[in-house]
Amino acid sequence: RNPKRRRQQHHQEGIGLSISPNPKRRRAGRKKKLTETDEKNSPVTEKGKAKKKAPRKQKQKQKPVKKTKTKAKVVTCKFRGCKKSSQGSDCLCKSHGGGKRCKIIDCNKHVVSSGLCRGHGGGKRCQESGCEKGAQGRTGLCIAHGGGSRCRKTKCTKSAQGGTGFCCTHGGGKRCKIEGCAKHVVSKDLCHFHGGGNRCRVRNCTTGSRGSTGLCYKHGKEASKDVKNESFICL
Repeated sequence: RNPKRRRQQHHQEGIGLSISPNPKRRRAGRKKKLTETDEKNSPVTEKGKAKKKAPRKQKQKQKPVKKTKTKAKVVTCKFRGCKKSSQGSDCLCKSHGGGKRCKIIDCNKHVVSSGLCRGHGGGKRCQESGCEKGAQGRTGLCIAHGGGSRCRKTKCTKSAQGGTGFCCTHGGGKRCKIEGCAKHVVSKDLCHFHGGGNRCRVRNCTTGSRGSTGLCYKHGKEASKDVKNESFICL
């Protein structure tokens, strides 16, 4: 009845020697051998070994497609010959009247911060003590104290005008619209000589004023000689 005892008896008597006492070891140690028919049909190499089957290629997993955000179309300024981006619903850039304007009366400049333009206190201020001018770029200083880009000309410390990289004396900035005039623009596309900038306060004098005096070079000298005499000055 007990199969283990029968196997042990057969093993001692020499019956069924091919049967191992432990069937689990026999199964683990058993190896597959090629029969005569398999050897004939199997492909053999030069060394006499059967070729191994190539492993199946695993299907590559498709990467998930990232959804790219579509950029909004940049609307250029509708002013003729202007390629700058428009501000607001007027389809105009800042220099041609687009965007918000300064809240100070009679000021048409564009807003920088807190409803004010740079000239009336908007934007960052100069870090120099006692200076209330607007800072230029990342320097934290105004143009007078070394802020902004400088002229590319060697030994020139003046500020560069616009995207030219040169100051007004070395060809930077806009030029006067009068034919044959190569001077830089002061205001209204005109140089100082052809009517740009502030004029002299003296009656019937159309020359440009210099500095904060409001007088031209000629009348500024006369005023410095006799400060008390104010008869010729139009107050």
